Amino acid sequence: MNRLSWKTKNRGNLTPYRVFTFYKDRAGLERIIRILKNDFPFGSAPTGNFPANSLYAEISLLAYNLVTWFKRLCLPEECQSFTLSTLRHRLLMMPGEFVRTQNVPILKFPKNSPNRHVFEFAMRQIKTLESLA
Repeated sequence: MNRLSWKTKNRGNLTPYRVFTFYKDRAGLERIIRILKNDFPFGSAPTGNFPANSLYAEISLLAYNLVTWFKRLCLPEECQSFTLSTLRHRLLMMPGEFVRTQNVPILKFPKNSPNRHVFEFAMRQIKTLESLA
């Protein structure tokens, strides 16, 4: 067999470049799988029941997609590459308190909070999104 091209049953003659172009998108998928295993509880099947595990996988993918769209639509560009763990620590675990002003609850942050501007940017972006309904 020639090392520069080979014949496969389903792919025909593949040159090294064609092999590269065929598999290059797989690298992105491998990255998504790694993210799902590390950041989302996708690493192992929780039950011995195939339909239940299949639903679990679909819900994990839905969670991944929701986080991805949140980053893309609501965060500033420099924050869109954050992992789920980074988002948790920098945005969701920020110190703050709810106060009532004229009986309206308002979330207040300390003035020296380092990621306050990112949180406020995300909140402004969320308010500009159109409803799907």
